[in-house]
Amino acid sequence: MTSPHASGIWDTFKRVIAPRADRFADRLEALGPNRASRDPNGAVRIDVDGNGTRDLTADKLDFPSLSSRSNLVIRWEYSLGSTLFLAWQHDRSGSDADRRFRFGERLGDLFRSPANNVLLVKLNYWLGL
Repeated sequence: MTSPHASGIWDTFKRVIAPRADRFADRLEALGPNRASRDPNGAVRIDVDGNGTRDLTADKLDFPSLSSRSNLVIRWEYSLGSTLFLAWQHDRSGSDADRRFRFGERLGDLFRSPANNVLLVKLNYWLGL
């Protein structure tokens, strides 16, 4: 089963100024609060060139993600060389408006989200000619 919760909160914004610089620290320029800020709705306003005019707007970069995936495979050899396979896949995912990582509280939200179930059956019969 995969991790049931992931979240990301962006709090520092940078601009690439020298992508091939030898040192990683020389490749990026940090955008201070006068050049990158959030509006009350969570959208980020960015002034790339520093002239005081907003050049870019990014809506809600923070992300919450809830997901669970599991598989179960059963193999039964009911006769010499003849097998029956049952495979079940379960998947559920969702998102959450609260962008903070809180594993215990979000586990219940995950299991209340819609689920997809797939059941596969494969039957092999050995003719033995």
